[in-house]
This record gives sequence, C-alpha cells and structure tokens, in this order.
Amino acid sequence: MVTSIKNNDGFVVAYIEAWPVGPSGFPKFEGEYLWVHDLWIHDTYRQNGMLQQLIWKMLGRVPYVEYGYWRRHKYNGRISKVYRKEQFTKLCKRMESSWVTIQQ
Repeated sequence: MVTSIKNNDGFVVAYIEAWPVGPSGFPKFEGEYLWVHDLWIHDTYRQNGMLQQLIWKMLGRVPYVEYGYWRRHKYNGRISKVYRKEQFTKLCKRMESSWVTIQQ
C-alpha cells in the first residue's frame, strides 16, 4: 500500500510504500510486521517532520501492526533492526509540533 503527502499545489512531496508481513517476511493480510519497501521525501521537505507524518499516516492504515523494519541501502542493503510500534508512535508524538501544515 502507498501513502503520500501532497503540498498545497497538489504535488506529491513524500510517499511511503509498505505492506504488512508475517514473521517469515511474506505478505500477510493483517500481519504483525510492517515492511517498508520504498520511501521518498523531496529535498525541500526533509527537515519538516515529513518522515514522522508518513509513519503516522501509515500506522493509522494498519492498526494491527506491532513492528516495522526496512532495507538500509546506505549500508549495502542490510536490514534495519526491528522497531516496535510504540517506538514509532513516541517519535511521531515528539515531532508533531514541528510538522508543516500541508494538504493531506
């Protein structure tokens, strides 16, 4: 599933593609893990809490997910550690005051 954020002119400035998977990493409807397949944020919006907004929106679409992880291309494709949903939620709550208000 893809979640995006648009600016006031209607252009996509950030998107995240992720889907729920089971413990084995295969797609599973209402899986307990969230595999983040792709993420993009426009350069001018990177410091505006855009990542946190994307995560917040994605977690709202998959409330049954308990953990999240992704591939780290910067480190030769290594898989990230598995993050708990509470860690994501805590990060989003802390950064919410710095979010830029744009069209959703």
